[in-house]
Amino acid sequence: MKCVTVFGAFVVDLVLRPLKLPSPGETVLAPGYSLFPGGKGANQALAAALSGARVRMVGALGDDAMADISTKELKRAGVDLTAVKRVEEHPTGVSAVVVHDATGENQICVGVGANASVKEGQFTEDMFKDTVVLVLQMEIPLEQNWAVLYRAKEYGILAVLNCAPVGLVPTEALLTLDYLMLNEVEARGLSEQQAEAIRSWSELVDIPVFDVDDWDGEFHKARSSMAAIASVYDLTVVITLGPNGAEAVTSDNKWVHVNAVKVEVLDTVGAGDAFVGAFAAALAEGAKLEKCMKVASISGSMACTIHGAQEGRPITTIVADIKPEVSIRNFDLPIWDETTQAFL
Repeated sequence: MKCVTVFGAFVVDLVLRPLKLPSPGETVLAPGYSLFPGGKGANQALAAALSGARVRMVGALGDDAMADISTKELKRAGVDLTAVKRVEEHPTGVSAVVVHDATGENQICVGVGANASVKEGQFTEDMFKDTVVLVLQMEIPLEQNWAVLYRAKEYGILAVLNCAPVGLVPTEALLTLDYLMLNEVEARGLSEQQAEAIRSWSELVDIPVFDVDDWDGEFHKARSSMAAIASVYDLTVVITLGPNGAEAVTSDNKWVHVNAVKVEVLDTVGAGDAFVGAFAAALAEGAKLEKCMKVASISGSMACTIHGAQEGRPITTIVADIKPEVSIRNFDLPIWDETTQAFL
């Protein structure tokens, strides 16, 4: 069985919960702290493994105790870590997350650490030949991301980019990708980047688009922009919508919507990563888009039932009896009404 290869970051989250957030120059005390393994790459690798895929992680760790925390759950899940390098000159990536214990408001600072030293050269030819799906994010040096992406396409590998945190994606990269995974914030950021391409598509097909400033949290207003990106770059765009599930649009305007599974939500950290990892695992099995969305919805929803992004994650396959509703349809994109001078 060929594997899902994840190229990405390791980050250990140091979480403190004081009774108030510190002001500039102020020191506050928290009753304790927790350490949680994370990093989008590591989270997605774990989710893919727990969804039944054979998984390889490519990244970098420091030569320190944090590295052991970062890899504990991945080792337990059977993720291949032989392509993860240890570096002495940088520590393992860490984030300091200060959360107001009553309101949930937070302050976050990330120390990139060893993630800055990740290189495309960590991939061997045999690794590319053994990979069926490549998963990328935006937490490591982006030039290394694109170098791996372009090499992967030479081997016919399906390429998935989780555009998080949102950043500049080159046109060549968009043209090379097969799947683009976003949440609503990232969809807004990418639409701003691609405003000219979206506008040109709108004029060509005579379908109007909403300006991102007018979305106002109403996702239906974003659909024409997502359809434009999918069409222009010949890829599938998948957008996670939290409790409203997720939607995907293909380059030929086929839409798939999947509901979120109703669960008791303890923590949404890592839910998006769980969705991406499970989606990649289903792709590796040759599943159609509808099944990929269903499996991903289960994984993302179940991730909300634990604290942190990794520890205690349920195995997706053991909750396979959960069947979120999936619908396939072509949404009516907005039409401009000359009489009312408004979108219908």
